[in-house]
Amino acid sequence: MEIVKFLLILIQFLLILSSILGFPGNLVSIVIPLIFLTFKFITWQIFLIIVLLILFGELVEFLIGYFSSKFFGISNRSFWLSVVLSFIFGIIMSPLFFGIGALFGVFIGAFSGTFIYEYSTTKNFGVAFKRGFLSLFSRITGCILKITIGLYTLFLNFNYGF
Repeated sequence: MEIVKFLLILIQFLLILSSILGFPGNLVSIVIPLIFLTFKFITWQIFLIIVLLILFGELVEFLIGYFSSKFFGISNRSFWLSVVLSFIFGIIMSPLFFGIGALFGVFIGAFSGTFIYEYSTTKNFGVAFKRGFLSLFSRITGCILKITIGLYTLFLNFNYGF
């Protein structure tokens, strides 16, 4: 049974890391603590804490991106284009460097989505570049916080599940 627990923890870890690509890995990883709860490896209180932390991580990532965009004057369309291009570039570049290319793709997509839209509307390279960089920075910050919270939920699941 310990091998099964270990494999489930490993799957949860991989799901959390898939958040780098823009996938809802943290949300999907809720399935693993649910399995642990079903087999009484963890209590429902720990499960509830894990679920709330994961939802909090998703909310924090979105709010960092959204409000930093608003604060720095990035338009709504530019914000959503950066989200879409992050996802697309993450998938396209994933075969490069044994999968690490996806990480670069996500961040290049965040920058380029904002840069392209802002440049097409303002026709000012400096403004578009600055906003693209700020979009990239907020994407990195939100992603780091979300993954950190996801790894903490993994620690809770591992600590109370074994």
